[in-house]
Amino acid sequence: MALEFTAEERATIDGIVARYPNKAAALLPVLHMAQDKFQALSIEAQLLVAHTLDVPPTRVREVVTFYEMFHEHPEGQFHLELCTNIACHLGGADLLMKHLVDRLGIEIGHQTEDGTFSLMEVECLASCGSGPMMKVGMDYYEHLDEASIDTLLDKLKALAPSLGGKAYICGKDGPHTGPVPGHNPALPVIPPKAEAKTLPPKTTPEDPPAAAPAEVVPAAPPQAQAKKVEAATAEAAKAEPKDGGEAGRAVEAPKAEPEKKHDEAATAKDESATSGKALPSFEAPRGKAEDKAGK
Repeated sequence: MALEFTAEERATIDGIVARYPNKAAALLPVLHMAQDKFQALSIEAQLLVAHTLDVPPTRVREVVTFYEMFHEHPEGQFHLELCTNIACHLGGADLLMKHLVDRLGIEIGHQTEDGTFSLMEVECLASCGSGPMMKVGMDYYEHLDEASIDTLLDKLKALAPSLGGKAYICGKDGPHTGPVPGHNPALPVIPPKAEAKTLPPKTTPEDPPAAAPAEVVPAAPPQAQAKKVEAATAEAAKAEPKDGGEAGRAVEAPKAEPEKKHDEAATAKDESATSGKALPSFEAPRGKAEDKAGK
């Protein structure tokens, strides 16, 4: 029997499409609606969505195979998606995945024989500050450890019979976000702030006493200086001997040697060397005919 949407579901899809500029833009919400109805997006379900929205089947196929939230085969009633990306990995997510594999008795990508649980490893659930994180339906469980995972699995297994074989989406009160109830993580202990010590006011060394200004001796006026010079000259003249000896003579400066007339001697030598001789000519050399004519 071919898959199809009911008249009520088609009306819902028309309301979804009306919120977008074209039908193709409504592909994601309609795919979610189809997955909730058929439990998985098989090839028949993908063709139905493509026909309903008038988009190429290849376009639907591209979207379904790209996003991890879409499944092409039925998953367990409780689809467990544990993040093992870097932040959760550093918090011990790999050890928690091993604990889930051992506890459920299945490998990653498989589901239990009774169809209650299926297990999947995902890249990131956008909870880097509260990991390790696991998604179950639309619920997000943070700050996981082995004890909180065991508590959660027991709670979900007890809830399974009430679902009537349908996949779990969220509780009656809506999606859950936070730690597993009863397993709140211990908050880090922040030591009380130490009382700030009041430091004494910063003192600066006193400035050294300023040195006394040096006594300024006023300069003698010019007239007094001239009188002192005249008196010193007169005393020196009185002290000179009067016998006319060598002591009283002024020392004559040595006479300068007569200048050597290098330029005149060089000029005379050049004139004597060139007298009677013709100076070299810078004219162009003459030919034989000109030489004969010159003779």
